[in-house]
Amino acid sequence: MKTGIYVRVSTEEQAREGFSIRAQIEKLSDYAKVMDWEIFDIYKDEGISGKNIKDRPEVNRLLRDIEQGNVQNVLVFKIDRLTRSTKNLIELVEFFNEKKCAFNSLIESIDTSSATGRMFIKIIGIFAEFERENLIERVKVGLERKVKEGYSLCCHTASYGYVRKKGERLQHILPDEAKIVRHVFDLYINQGYSITKISHHLNAMEVKTKLNKIWDTKAIRNMLENSNYIGKVRHMVLDKEKYVEYEGLHEAIIDEETFFKAQERLKLLKKGCRTKHPKSDGYYTGVLYCSKCGSKMSPRRSYKPDKTKTEYISYRCIKSVKGACDAKNVTQIKLDFEFNKYIEQFADFTCTEEVIKEVAPKKGNEDIINEKLNRIDEEIEQYKKHSYEIIELFTSMKISFEEYQAMTKGNKEKVLDLEIERQEVMATLKNDTTVDITELALNLHSNWNKLDNDGKLEFLHRFVKKISVERTEGNHFTSGVKITELVFNKME
Repeated sequence: MKTGIYVRVSTEEQAREGFSIRAQIEKLSDYAKVMDWEIFDIYKDEGISGKNIKDRPEVNRLLRDIEQGNVQNVLVFKIDRLTRSTKNLIELVEFFNEKKCAFNSLIESIDTSSATGRMFIKIIGIFAEFERENLIERVKVGLERKVKEGYSLCCHTASYGYVRKKGERLQHILPDEAKIVRHVFDLYINQGYSITKISHHLNAMEVKTKLNKIWDTKAIRNMLENSNYIGKVRHMVLDKEKYVEYEGLHEAIIDEETFFKAQERLKLLKKGCRTKHPKSDGYYTGVLYCSKCGSKMSPRRSYKPDKTKTEYISYRCIKSVKGACDAKNVTQIKLDFEFNKYIEQFADFTCTEEVIKEVAPKKGNEDIINEKLNRIDEEIEQYKKHSYEIIELFTSMKISFEEYQAMTKGNKEKVLDLEIERQEVMATLKNDTTVDITELALNLHSNWNKLDNDGKLEFLHRFVKKISVERTEGNHFTSGVKITELVFNKME
């Protein structure tokens, strides 16, 4: 009988219980020889937890070999080497039975070829899952005890200004970083700097974050709100309801008076986000890039400094907002002028009939478009009904919570795809400009200015992949715009 030997050990288990991969293989190989079983292959998952199946490459390879009929018997050292989940264990046993594959555990002396063995394996699986849940509870209690004693967990990385070396329980101050922390609090409290201005200031100084990234407003705000700097240790930071603080054993970087002054000022800040401008106003959005750093450029609305208060669109480099790029803003009016000059060299730019039909349906195709919209609406309605059916299945306990999550996620993704498709179809219906897109594609430079904002947006997002720009020397009025690169989408 061709046997697949499966072995697994996590780093913690090997250190605590001595379940080394080598020891498991030796004992299982000897047992297979005694039973006169032919070893087809040995499947090793080393340093991997047994909480699920999908994250273990070797156990998945074993299942594929069983599926293909290469393995007729599975041999493990203990059941929890295969899985610690009762649900996964039952599914695996059913899979083994379906494929007529036996299952044997050396320590528990289990043979699934008998009804007694199958019943016993389910019981063992329940205890394995119970032990795992107990382990999780013990870990939680251990972490809580640690922070109560004054030790910072540093789950991901120590706060900026501190370091906790491997093998040590206490975090220590990094003088250079601590100097930056004090500087940030001084700028905010004593010099009246805004959070945005502080991030620009640090980026201009070429100071990097703990993860070697540029500073943004979120990172600065997190620093100003971090009570770790006044000698506290924090626990459950991401959960507002369970969040707690304890007195720490580490040295403080900021005095409490300075820290609480910062908190008072932070409370006065209004949390909100800027309103996004309509895409039709900033039709270069999504295809415009900074030629200096390669980042995308985002639109912004401004007003001319005169009595007319005329509104205009300009674009700025995303990294310049954070002070990490010195690229200047470019106005859409000057960009249009330069774009017209640049595309003169593409007078023979053409598209295939298939692309033209996709971009702009001919007049008289409204009925076809409406049929597409009706079909999309019907499908969306069907998926919405299906979502209620999924809820009913879950509430009636016909499916597990994991199945409910997977089905709900798949349903939402399909609805989202249909909504996007609907927007695209609506765009073709809305695109009833005085200029035929076919003519535009054949003679781009002479037709560009005849399009309205929606037409320009549609064309750019269909035909243009990337436009890299920079502002030429001069002040706001005398400077120009230079296009350093223009890349069209591939049209086959």
